[in-house]
Amino acid sequence: LGELMRDGGHGLLSLAELQRLYAVFTTAFARLCSSELRLRPTAAEAAGGEIADRALLRLQAACDFHCDGLARAYARALDDIAHCEAVGDHSATERACDRAIAMDPTVAGQFLVRAGARVHAGDRWGCLEDIQIYLWWSSRQGFTVDDHTTAHWRMAEAYLGELEHRAEKEGALLDDSMFHCLLDQADSNLRVAFRYDPTGRLALSSAARHFTQRLEVHRAARPGATELLDSPVVQDASARPSSDAASGAAPATYSVPWPIDISAGLPDTALFSRMPTVGSSHGHGPLDLLMLDFRGILDLFGTIEMLAVRGQAFAQRNPECLHWKHRPKPVQVRAQAECDERLAHVVLCVLIAKQIGTNSTQAFSMEENTTAASAALLAAVIFCRTLTPEQQAEVDRLLTLLVFA
Repeated sequence: LGELMRDGGHGLLSLAELQRLYAVFTTAFARLCSSELRLRPTAAEAAGGEIADRALLRLQAACDFHCDGLARAYARALDDIAHCEAVGDHSATERACDRAIAMDPTVAGQFLVRAGARVHAGDRWGCLEDIQIYLWWSSRQGFTVDDHTTAHWRMAEAYLGELEHRAEKEGALLDDSMFHCLLDQADSNLRVAFRYDPTGRLALSSAARHFTQRLEVHRAARPGATELLDSPVVQDASARPSSDAASGAAPATYSVPWPIDISAGLPDTALFSRMPTVGSSHGHGPLDLLMLDFRGILDLFGTIEMLAVRGQAFAQRNPECLHWKHRPKPVQVRAQAECDERLAHVVLCVLIAKQIGTNSTQAFSMEENTTAASAALLAAVIFCRTLTPEQQAEVDRLLTLLVFA
């Protein structure tokens, strides 16, 4: 704990458990430093003239006996932890862990076990504190990948449980930043748990599928990071069950991202008007679009789609510019992104969209050679959904291509 203070581990020392332990250790050390031991020699020691040596031997024997008693008590506490954890008694497991931690707080495993008991008891922040202490001790004493997988899985459970508790308690009053922070923490810890899993079975388990479904339910409840802020509410009659339709119930409502056409305010003549010239490429300069209100990849897709529709209509109304269909004007988009992550997200989505429209025999095809897989990947990336292991591998491959490009 002194090394924690010296190395600047104030974040860990703010935990109540470590503050209490540090106070106990400091008090015990001060009491030892200010103590004076008085040993009364026996008659044999006084007759032999070896009072000091024999007294120290008796003192060492007494200390050894006391330490052996503590070791036996600690071993019994570990046995109690294993027994209570096997029978599923979470409250007894937490009490046994408390006894073991009081005797030796430097063992990482008992904090991990107590974190599991606390998350089942509903003490989510206590679970997160124990996981933090476990990660600190295990990074210095060594760890197994199974323990780290369990640790990050329990952290994901704690964050998602806290999100569900606050959503149930506060409802729509829950702050958006707190909502997305807890959701992202749960998602990121779930991904780390999948990566630490040596067998890969955790990602395919029913528990992982159920956890992912809970994440998706909460993610669909509010607009995500890539969705627009002022999204209109759409009424979908098809989302109403047949039984409700017969009873005249209201259709389901939900918010959808609404793409904005950045070129909507520009006239067609400014975009496409170009008289043909012989022996010259005049008028074929690229169309520069400065997207200052750019808020996501859907804006880019909406703008490109509307440019194609307006270009076809302009060519039909202006026969003198029919050559425009054979020599389309290139478009250069200059987007103003809020951060590097948003820009990387947009570039990745553009690459996936290009892959959908590319022949399966060319370089950008997916291994499955199916447009449906690419479309599913694009939807998952656009709406920041939890990716499957196959989709994650495809995203890693595309990011590698972008880095090499």
